[in-house]
Amino acid sequence: MFSYPRRAFTLIEVLLAGGLLSLLLLINLQVFQSGMSGWQKVETQGSLLQQIQVAGGRWTQSCTQASGSNLDVDAEAMGLLSPTTSSQAATIDPSSSQLIWRSTRVFYRDATSQEFRQRNLDWPTPSPSGVGIDQIDFGSGKHPLGFYKNGGHVLARSVQFAEFTRQGACWQLRLRATQKRYGREQLEQVEVRFLAIPRNS
Repeated sequence: MFSYPRRAFTLIEVLLAGGLLSLLLLINLQVFQSGMSGWQKVETQGSLLQQIQVAGGRWTQSCTQASGSNLDVDAEAMGLLSPTTSSQAATIDPSSSQLIWRSTRVFYRDATSQEFRQRNLDWPTPSPSGVGIDQIDFGSGKHPLGFYKNGGHVLARSVQFAEFTRQGACWQLRLRATQKRYGREQLEQVEVRFLAIPRNS
């Protein structure tokens, strides 16, 4: 019987195998980094979108409950009449069969903190006739809407832009939020528009 001598790998074969292995590892690393980057982008945008949807949902609900005849609006704030307070549900005046207005809800963007906020101002005396915010004394005299753009609770953070506009009977809130992605300088941006029609519009 004839046997062949065992042959070892040559240096060229070892170098070639090492080079191919390195190339495969490099390709896998690039795919992994690309996947992680995409995941971080989706996570950041999802977080921003969730915040904005909560804020827009609150505004939409308040807007559909408010009277369309007595809205206070400026570029980045809106005051809406509300038939409810934090402790009282909506009621109807038995003599006029109209809702009794109990509070004004002010939605605004705080430019300093870049937060979209809601401030609830309970009326000293509930009334079936809706009036503008500048006709009510909340304890410090009568003031325009801009005076009440402070305090309240935060609905969304990192809000770069908020705008209230009217389109016929419909009101639109446009919110834009941006946030840096983890480990990157690149900003992710989300913009959403909400539409609502107040009562009696």
